[in-house]
Amino acid sequence: MTKRALPLVALYLAMAASTRIFEPAYFGYIIAFGVFIAGYGTQLLTRKNAPPLSGPVLLGWAVFAALVLLTTLLAKPAFRDLFRDCGAIASFLFGLVVIPRALGKDWERPLFAGLSALAMVISVWTILGAVAAYLAGAGSYEWRGVYVPFAHGWLPYLIVAEYIRSRSGADFRVSAFRIGLCVLALLLSLSRTGILLVGTFGVVILLINARHWLLSARGMAMVITAAVAAAVVLPQLWQLDVVQQRVQAGVGPGDLSLGWRAMEETAATNYLSDGGWRRWLFGFGLGARVPLPIGIVDFAGNPTIPHLHNSYWTYLVKFGAVGLTWVLVSIGVLLTRAHLVRGGVPALLTGGTWILLFVLGTAVTLQGMTEWSHLTFLGIACALLGKAAHEPRWQPAHVAQDRTRITGETAGPIPATRVSGRAVR
Repeated sequence: MTKRALPLVALYLAMAASTRIFEPAYFGYIIAFGVFIAGYGTQLLTRKNAPPLSGPVLLGWAVFAALVLLTTLLAKPAFRDLFRDCGAIASFLFGLVVIPRALGKDWERPLFAGLSALAMVISVWTILGAVAAYLAGAGSYEWRGVYVPFAHGWLPYLIVAEYIRSRSGADFRVSAFRIGLCVLALLLSLSRTGILLVGTFGVVILLINARHWLLSARGMAMVITAAVAAAVVLPQLWQLDVVQQRVQAGVGPGDLSLGWRAMEETAATNYLSDGGWRRWLFGFGLGARVPLPIGIVDFAGNPTIPHLHNSYWTYLVKFGAVGLTWVLVSIGVLLTRAHLVRGGVPALLTGGTWILLFVLGTAVTLQGMTEWSHLTFLGIACALLGKAAHEPRWQPAHVAQDRTRITGETAGPIPATRVSGRAVR
């Protein structure tokens, strides 16, 4: 891990600890953000690492912000709810702008180095929490809610970061060990969403690299080691009582967590329908809360909730169909532009794409686009893709030489400078 990556690791560790120290955890997040910003001071104002936005995009976001502001002012939400939602927006901007500027030139290098180190800490913390839960005989909900750290939800992003490092010059064996440790921690966390996301990632990566791995001794050794480890570990995990509780609950009415999510979405539908077509189009603004059915309260005893587990429904309630569509289209355009650039930095394109997809997947069940820490990863993903979309295209040496001779500049061999070829260390 490089010196530039240390503040990033400290930032996320402070955020992870905040969920155990502060109630709500946002107070700890604010302190961590403030210390991180204060540590860099004026450097954040002078460094310019984020790619500029085009005029139409800026205009679109300005119109969107104006609509949200108007809707919010008319709704007159409580200050605490308004503060929570504004903090969520600030968290996204923190990942999009502050972190890249703080890490300086070629910021993706210390970024992935820091996330790699963070992966070790979070995975070990999660494994120790799972062991403590097992020794205490905890049930499935207590297992995840009390013993396993909240930061286990970051493991999919951290696995992507370690994979990028393994493809960019880092020690292959070290990266393989860290990824294996993260996968074990994810399995022990009992997070079905995380396991599904990483499982999909693993299948896709295996298909992409199958030819290379199966035709090399190192690749075959890795595949065989992974298969043996899975054959040993998975049956042992399957026999755990807490795992059987999750399996027996299934995905139907017997699963309390899925039943609660279905109730949330029904409540949101009724809330929007009561407000008429204008609410379906423009939402209730920042700080809006969804009233739960009569007689039902959340875990804190509140009859209303500020966020649903499904972030897309939360966006629909707060921003309406217009706002939700604008956010998703903006993300889609950014992703498309990044993939249209030929010869882009693999670390930027691959890392940004997978982290973005994981955030979007987490948003379906675990507030991936509303919880502050996940939103910092969404901002990081967009920053990576934004830089990939603005990377200068490279050309072969003979093209550069031909252009030099045609323009009458100094002749001679000019090596092809591939800006995208830098390794992430």
